[in-house]
Amino acid sequence: MSAPDLGTVQELLAELEGPAALRLKVLHNAVVSTMRDYKDGPTKARLADWKAAEAELASEVERLQAARAEAAPGWADFRDTANKAEVLRFLQRMGYAVAQRTFYRHCAEGKCKLGTGGMYSRRTVKSYADHHLHLAGSGPGPAVESEENLLQARLKEQVERERINRQRDEIRLRRESGAVIDRDSLNLEVAARAVALDAGFRQTVNARAMEWIVVCGGNTDKIAELTALILRDWDELINTYATAGEFEVVFEDEGDADSIQR
Repeated sequence: MSAPDLGTVQELLAELEGPAALRLKVLHNAVVSTMRDYKDGPTKARLADWKAAEAELASEVERLQAARAEAAPGWADFRDTANKAEVLRFLQRMGYAVAQRTFYRHCAEGKCKLGTGGMYSRRTVKSYADHHLHLAGSGPGPAVESEENLLQARLKEQVERERINRQRDEIRLRRESGAVIDRDSLNLEVAARAVALDAGFRQTVNARAMEWIVVCGGNTDKIAELTALILRDWDELINTYATAGEFEVVFEDEGDADSIQR
């Protein structure tokens, strides 16, 4: 079943009102949205969504055109039948806004039951229509309203999934380009730098303690005490640095030094 052209949809919308017009607009918008998504990222899933939306729109347009071409029958014209398709066609000819998928689901749920002898009787079908359907343009009924809400919910979920996927792709791209670094890698980097800093500082203290004492005119026999005192204070400092806490990393413009504030 080929998708109807925009002119056909607009022609029908000019004749419809209320829920019938809203349903046709929702189906048309679903086709446009899924087609745009497929063009942005052509995947099998998006193609399937697009084709499903087109099929649903084509089915609705066909139903509306058939209903417009045929005179609406009355309940006196109904003949008992065991064929669900005949019941559906009769309801649609009467002007009830019900899609094939919805009607078949209602039958499976027992809303439209077979009578004695395995036939759909006039009384049973009329009771089903009165309780679960509505005539096009006469106000929203449970079935059509449920379908519209379902379509709108699916479109909303699809938009939300696309937004999350775009965010994920942007983060992945920034990570691959080196613009961002994940938390575990950052922690490993900081720890490695801290170990290198600690080892370098201890080596410097032991190597230059004599020079520091001489420059200050002190007692060179006290080298051991001096280095022990310096390294004790350094241990306190490095332990404070290594303690978990909240840090704020500020990245400034190029040419300015990056800073970490605690």
